[in-house]
Amino acid sequence: MKFLHSFLPPVAMTIAMLSFAHVPAADLGIDPVSQNLTKKLDYTTVAVPLSRALADLSKQAGTQLMVTQDLANQVIVLRLKGVTTDEAMKRIASTVGAEWHTAHGGFELVRPEGLAAKLREQGLAARANGITKMIDQQLKLAEAGQVSTAADAARLADRLYQAAVQQEGDSSAWPTFQQVRNTTPEYRAIWKVLSSIDPRAIAGMESSQRLVFSNKPTAMQQPISADLTDVGLQMQEQQNLVADAFKKLEKPGGGPQTFKFGRPPVDPMSSAPVRFVIGVQLVFLSQSYVIDMIGFDANNSVVVTCHVSMDVISDFGGIMADRARVAKANISEPDLAVSPMVQEMLDFMKKSMAGGGGGGDVRLPDGALRAALLKPEERDPLAYIYSEGLLGIAERRNVNLVAYPDDSAFLIGMFAGMEGKLKPSLIMQTITGLGPMVPTNVLEQDGWLTIAPVDLEAAERSRTSRVALGNFLRAYDQAGFLSLDMVGNLVASVTSRELPVLDLFLPMMMDPTAHLDQCGDLGMLKLYGSLDQGQMTRLTSKQAIRVAELRPEQAALVSRYVYEGKDPAHHFGQGSSDAAAESEPTEALPSGLPDVSTVSMTSDDENVYFVKQSINGSTYTSPMNISALGWTVSQKDHPTGSPEFRPTVLSIQPGVQRTVHFVISTGTMARFESALKEQRTVQGGPWTLDNLPAAVKKELDKAVAMYSNLPGQAGQDSAPIPAPAAPPSS
Repeated sequence: MKFLHSFLPPVAMTIAMLSFAHVPAADLGIDPVSQNLTKKLDYTTVAVPLSRALADLSKQAGTQLMVTQDLANQVIVLRLKGVTTDEAMKRIASTVGAEWHTAHGGFELVRPEGLAAKLREQGLAARANGITKMIDQQLKLAEAGQVSTAADAARLADRLYQAAVQQEGDSSAWPTFQQVRNTTPEYRAIWKVLSSIDPRAIAGMESSQRLVFSNKPTAMQQPISADLTDVGLQMQEQQNLVADAFKKLEKPGGGPQTFKFGRPPVDPMSSAPVRFVIGVQLVFLSQSYVIDMIGFDANNSVVVTCHVSMDVISDFGGIMADRARVAKANISEPDLAVSPMVQEMLDFMKKSMAGGGGGGDVRLPDGALRAALLKPEERDPLAYIYSEGLLGIAERRNVNLVAYPDDSAFLIGMFAGMEGKLKPSLIMQTITGLGPMVPTNVLEQDGWLTIAPVDLEAAERSRTSRVALGNFLRAYDQAGFLSLDMVGNLVASVTSRELPVLDLFLPMMMDPTAHLDQCGDLGMLKLYGSLDQGQMTRLTSKQAIRVAELRPEQAALVSRYVYEGKDPAHHFGQGSSDAAAESEPTEALPSGLPDVSTVSMTSDDENVYFVKQSINGSTYTSPMNISALGWTVSQKDHPTGSPEFRPTVLSIQPGVQRTVHFVISTGTMARFESALKEQRTVQGGPWTLDNLPAAVKKELDKAVAMYSNLPGQAGQDSAPIPAPAAPPSS
């Protein structure tokens, strides 16, 4: 149940690194007196769409305040106390990144294409600057292994050898080994090659996108304009020095000859690489960049392969330590008063994130809170912790507030309240202290507090459709299972490559088993949802469809999946070094998908059970196979975790998990597969444990016997089998 502990850090990294100031407040070019903009406003609202807030303000201002359709559903939080209409309009425009234009006898908030382009350019330049800083930092760290002489190589080889030996005895020493490994010549070369790539190309990547670059590119690779000859020659020379020094350490009597965790990267190089291919993937939710490199010699043979990661921020523990210091220093600071629903969310966060009791103690949202969360189009998800926290700060400091949050603010609010309460110091520490993970501009002066993401234009692009999300949540809540139609309706509203933060998090908050990201690749889900009746009939009858026969937007989804998706990137596969080139799509298919490429589809079904269970007052339905159901039943009398963990099975509904397999065949050795999953109920049930069909009861009894202190099966009088520490995978 402590899914937030692992889910929140990457979610907190949903925006890449940025650093530029607020758009300056625009000069409206209006005479406030003649336009009657001197009326004082007294207005406070939690997060609502801009259109609603401006409609409310219009009633007090005595003039019509409107907003263009593209900004109408952007979210704003306001506290205005005795300020003129003119001043409020300027603060709102500058915080949102927009301008006021006269229209229809009033004023309309717009973001002209010129301003939008400026915001995009500023965001891209700032992200590129952040990318450059990260690479420079890695280069600086890698210089610890700089090799110029045989003595330098001997020292580096010894460090590497000792780190490898330490890891043999303690697998948790992997970070130390990794740190030393990243200073070897071939790994140092990764950062040198990466520093030669235009940082704007990397900065423009979307979450989960993968791009491949080369100094001698194929048609499907991005160009590296730099001359990398010296990088290859230095790598070969230095690598051979280290390899020779390491070989001496491995002589008889010098230590272990093999390493169970893999031999350190110290193989000699017979020739220098002259062509580099480097793949960069922005990991889902922007936690880090995964980087793969292949080096080819003059004969086009693979001579080196490497794989590293580059974290947006590598010291999350340091952030938590800083938070602990702030909390300790402000322990006597009064808590902010919050509504009952927000307090319920804070209690949920405390138990889920901060370890307040066992996993079974977590109460899922119910009652009024659950009903409200199921209607995000009526009460915005940002109207809870985030809004009440900022409004509480503004009231305590007696300042006006304009906050323009992006959707990651929902999780920022949860993180700020992880202790089960809200304190101004911890809220501000969360907003300002997360640094590059969630870059935010905070300005407090002249009686105003304004808060907005650094990348204002990205906030608009990444906004979750509240209507689509609400429709999905209610459909899922009623059905208790995920279907491809359900998920397909949601992904149809998504323009990015991955489901947005709220689309992923809110379903998990309502039911921890609702992992939408496990349904399959978003692009392939869109492809499935776009199939017309004729295409679906052909595929279900096991007829392949040529990519050339697909509609252009469908063909684009297939191509994107092959070349830029996370699933086909096998990190060079296994086996010989040549497998690296063979499994790299841009190498295997250098000119794009061949005309003979086809898409085929099969499906298979697996029995599952939708188990409605109650745990300490929380009730929810989880899909399980018979093994997981047996484990759940065994926990009532034989808990493996907290002694308070006593799941009670209320009902069991039979169902089927359907897996749809797409296969993209290219007419060559290259073949790519994608799996989409859905779950649905079938006829029969619901049953209780007391009236299960005989066949199901027999299978369940076997599963329970495996996880509880019951005699062995099949008449064997064996010793009890200890229950596992976690349920088996469903």
